[in-house]
Amino acid sequence: MYRRLIQLQAMTEKPLRAVMYDARTVVSRICGGLDDMQQLGNKALVIRAEIFADRLMTLVSALSDLGLKVDTASLPDVNTLETTAEYPITVQISSFASDTDARVTIPQIPG
Repeated sequence: MYRRLIQLQAMTEKPLRAVMYDARTVVSRICGGLDDMQQLGNKALVIRAEIFADRLMTLVSALSDLGLKVDTASLPDVNTLETTAEYPITVQISSFASDTDARVTIPQIPG
């Protein structure tokens, strides 16, 4: 059976470290656990999980309540999804805070 992948994109002007714990907690609580989570430098957090169709708008609302700007344009119509199936979902949170491009100075090694 083909299961449609749901991709949810959100953005924030807060530093990623300021929203990471809350976003992880919200996704885990609503989806019933996480499959994977990766931080891409200071710029993005990608969370993978599985979600039932009737919980999708709850997730969108909870992420918005965290102060994230959620892009709902690419979301599927919940009425077209099976209510008893779990769908793989990827939540990508991009940070546009001033610290995303902070440089790390590595001291030179003698020799």
